Amino acid sequence: MSIVLVTDPEEALLNRINALRLDGRTDDAIILIKNEARGKISNLDISRICSDLLKENQQIPEWLIHSVTHLDLLSKENKKSQAYEVYKECIEHNANFTPNPKTLFEITQFLAQSGKAQDAYNACVHFTKVHPKHALIPEVYFFIAKILNEKLNNKARARKVMTWLIKKFSKHDHAPEMRKYLATMSKGPEALAVQALSMGEERACPG
Repeated sequence: MSIVLVTDPEEALLNRINALRLDGRTDDAIILIKNEARGKISNLDISRICSDLLKENQQIPEWLIHSVTHLDLLSKENKKSQAYEVYKECIEHNANFTPNPKTLFEITQFLAQSGKAQDAYNACVHFTKVHPKHALIPEVYFFIAKILNEKLNNKARARKVMTWLIKKFSKHDHAPEMRKYLATMSKGPEALAVQALSMGEERACPG
């Protein structure tokens, strides 16, 4: 019988982790992952095992922290459906769970494209709560308005969001596109006032 030598460091680590799991040594498996990864897990399989182990050991706070990295890896590998399931589970454990902004926005876009408009809207609203000052905020609110207008049949609310958005971010790169979008939605006084909208009194967005 020939002996197969494993030369890939990540594959070798996976073998060591799985051996510990088979022995029921889940704590040691978690410690091994932490020591080897040094806080920078880049392999999706290792990340998934780490997530499973943390949940099995009821280490929920650590699992939530790790889930931020796990979501990034899932999104990077274009496994958006799996990413949403992980995100949803995290939200159930902690309503203030905070994924990285880019990953969270990608999840909202995937949901909208998949016909899950209400879930996409909810994820966008969550984004505005956990990343209120992020540079993507104008785009997120614009996306909220589009979901309301095109998917949830709430045109009145969508117009309110767009009107607020253009006032608050009148100098944003997407402001011309926002004005054009609002103009296509508006019929009446709002349409005539679209081009005159500028930075005014900032109120909480009605979205």
